[in-house]
Amino acid sequence: MKKIKVYNFFVIVLLFTCLVTVSCKKYIDCGLGQLTLSFVSFSDSEIDTIIVKRFDKNNGFLNTLDSIVIDMNTSNHANYNDTVVINFSIRNDHNFSSKYDYIIYLPKIERTYKVNNIIEQYDKMRNSGGLFSFDKRYCVNNITTYSIDNVVKNTDYYQRLYINK
Repeated sequence: MKKIKVYNFFVIVLLFTCLVTVSCKKYIDCGLGQLTLSFVSFSDSEIDTIIVKRFDKNNGFLNTLDSIVIDMNTSNHANYNDTVVINFSIRNDHNFSSKYDYIIYLPKIERTYKVNNIIEQYDKMRNSGGLFSFDKRYCVNNITTYSIDNVVKNTDYYQRLYINK
């Protein structure tokens, strides 16, 4: 009889230890950062059509992976004084990520911009996690710098990729 009680006690302690361990806080990787395309001081007609091409990172813009034509009449964009901010997706990737290099082409003014060297600060977040957690917080890495036509730019709080006229 004593062996069964000791065995039951051992099983209960083991189960409790497993539950506590599973419920401990864990560090999780933050999601990839993204830069939102922003045009400064361009007229509406100059940016009414935008072509964005995506390339393998650090491959000299040789192999086009995907492209998208952004029509300003149907795109998701907002105007802020002299700046137009545009959100777009290529497949399941939103805006500009550090995983690729890009070319932006404005057909109306026949201007091409090469975007590369997108540098991202990888972060982790302490999640309360565990079996009994209802915590649904999420974090996103910050992109710190990028290059347009070989000119290094620092990002701002809003994580925008600015193209100035």
